Amino acid sequence: MAARPRSVLIVTDAWYPQINGVVRTLDKTAEELRKLGIEVHFITPADYRTVPMPGYSEIGLSLTTRGPVVRRVEELRPEAIHIATEGPLGWIVRRYCLRNGIPFTAFHFAIPGVATGPHIHVGLPSHRMGATWLAANPSNMSRQ
Repeated sequence: MAARPRSVLIVTDAWYPQINGVVRTLDKTAEELRKLGIEVHFITPADYRTVPMPGYSEIGLSLTTRGPVVRRVEELRPEAIHIATEGPLGWIVRRYCLRNGIPFTAFHFAIPGVATGPHIHVGLPSHRMGATWLAANPSNMSRQ
């Protein structure tokens, strides 16, 4: 079995000061990963100018181009990447990973009209696994 990653990057378009299940889950996941000795970094809307998401104004959608986001990913050089949301930041990092053959996990939430319910994707195919389990079992990460 491959060694556990030493660093994880979590990319999310939902973050503080908003308090909801997504934010709380990601915060708790980071806490648990750190207990395992894993360095955790985030890319969040806090780093960019935002506009309210239509229909869910509590979420600020980041107004940025791919350059600053990609530079941040490359600066951090994480051993694992988890894309937690399907907003602008998530799509930028997903595209970067796919173009560069970098494995990632992505959790798709039940946004009305977008998804049918929570499910995990590793690369493109669907697998049912959580980020903490993945960190403990990195050999299960696909390169698809």
